[in-house]
Amino acid sequence: MLSDAAKTPKHGALKPCKFFLVAILFTGTLVVPADSSCPEDHYQCRNPEQCVAFENLCTVDWNFGTISQDASHRCYDQLYCKQGRCSEFECGSQCVPLASVCNGIKECFDGTDEDFCGVSDCQHSMNASKGFFSSFSGQLGRCSVLISAPTNQVIWLLFRQLQTKSLQQLVKVYDGPNAQSRLLLTHSGRLSVSQSLRSTRNFLYVEYPSYSHPNSAFFAFYAAMDAAGDSRSPYIPGCGGYIVDSGMLIGDRRFVGDQCVWYIENRKKNHTILLSNNSPTLLADASYSIVVSDGWSADGAVINPVILSDTTPQLVKSIYSLSDKIRVHFKPDGNFQRLHSWTVSEIASGKCWSNLSEPTGTIKSPNYPSPYDDMSDCRWTIRVQPATMKIRLLLAAVQTEQDHDFIYVYNGASVDSPLLLQKSGQLTLPTVVVSSTNEMLVRFTSNSMTQLSGFLALYSSI
Repeated sequence: MLSDAAKTPKHGALKPCKFFLVAILFTGTLVVPADSSCPEDHYQCRNPEQCVAFENLCTVDWNFGTISQDASHRCYDQLYCKQGRCSEFECGSQCVPLASVCNGIKECFDGTDEDFCGVSDCQHSMNASKGFFSSFSGQLGRCSVLISAPTNQVIWLLFRQLQTKSLQQLVKVYDGPNAQSRLLLTHSGRLSVSQSLRSTRNFLYVEYPSYSHPNSAFFAFYAAMDAAGDSRSPYIPGCGGYIVDSGMLIGDRRFVGDQCVWYIENRKKNHTILLSNNSPTLLADASYSIVVSDGWSADGAVINPVILSDTTPQLVKSIYSLSDKIRVHFKPDGNFQRLHSWTVSEIASGKCWSNLSEPTGTIKSPNYPSPYDDMSDCRWTIRVQPATMKIRLLLAAVQTEQDHDFIYVYNGASVDSPLLLQKSGQLTLPTVVVSSTNEMLVRFTSNSMTQLSGFLALYSSI
């Protein structure tokens, strides 16, 4: 145990300590000389100049380095000695700030804060409009990827299953073509939910560790799109995002008055994007609007505008995409006092598509009159001859989950055709719809919650 005299350095020993503090104030961390003659397991202390064994460092007092009765164990350098739990970059008995990792200076005794920095075992360049990359390469190392797009575009990046060795291995994302660009993200450890971020220019540069086992790896998607509105301004996490296949869209009261936009896509063939409202009720005087458009352009066809307020609470709660991409514009207004969320999921929609060419026929939901299947997107394309004919559709019976499961009738052979009818809930009287051409599309969508009897319809050429 150290005596009081040993814990408090003598007057002469305080002078180099004062000098050191001034040096840190003006010059930052002291650099170990490149021509150090210390043994491999020793640290080249600058204050005082001597070699100190690693095992004798960070053992007594963090503020004054290591203080010992043995003068050969004393070192007053800034050592970043760990005190309790480390929330930065942990290396042995040290806790080095994440900002100091890969800065060209070895703050860790073992040098791990500079391992693989600036040197990539695998370097990639990607310039397609969208792509995918993973940190699973079958071997340990350090990798980088440069994503580039045309000058009038920005890049969205989405991380999935992001997991590295906590406080040891870092993923870094830069808003530009190299590691000298503005840092957007530094992450280590496990990411519990998918995270997206956006560049303000047409480059993103990512540095990451590669792994030999996929369970420890991350997966990332990216997409380049036209810069619009304030997309050249720094991205604010939570106000908009990029979602692939499935995820969560969350409206936050912090962004009242802001225009937050989400870009959602499904990368599987014949899959539909389903947007489900998780919070259908609002507080008094609260309101927000959410406009869902086909594709990623601000000028895309509006699929379903939704305005929820305390006076109009019973509007659409499930929205189905027309194609593999949708743009969701969320804007809260008024007394918006809590998070509001929509779940993004996918439907394999090609399993119940049919083409009908007979002059008359019957269309009904799967299993009718028994409950229809959940998570469905069924389509019946009707084409009659000759081309001068029209189609008359009689909806004889309808019973679906209100505001969630829908029947759509289009004046043409695709979902891009004009919409003639959209129906949800229960039909009290038969309804007739007539096309203006010899083609008509009937579409039926359902979510995963309540399944009812569905619908029955009869068509004929006229």
